Amino acid sequence: MAKKYKNLGTKFSMRVEDDGIGVISTNGGVYMINGVAIEFLNLLNSQKNSNDIIYEMLKKYDVNYSTILQDYVNTLNQLHDYKFLSTDFYEKKIKELDEK
Repeated sequence: MAKKYKNLGTKFSMRVEDDGIGVISTNGGVYMINGVAIEFLNLLNSQKNSNDIIYEMLKKYDVNYSTILQDYVNTLNQLHDYKFLSTDFYEKKIKELDEK
């Protein structure tokens, strides 16, 4: 069953396959994201700020802050490039990182 995302400045649906890969179909394109990107996407959709998202992921995974930060920024960049995040939403999330 597909989950609808609507708090990211754009609207789309994603389904998660049995192997844990997220599949987003939109405008004739099919995009696949991994489990960590799915978690970031769900946290973004819940309207948490960037720093809360990073710290929530740090509690869950045994990695350092810089690794989670890099994964988060890379995920934001990819989602924005694919037009799953509006520019306003994307810029807001990046700016929040400077507001530690």
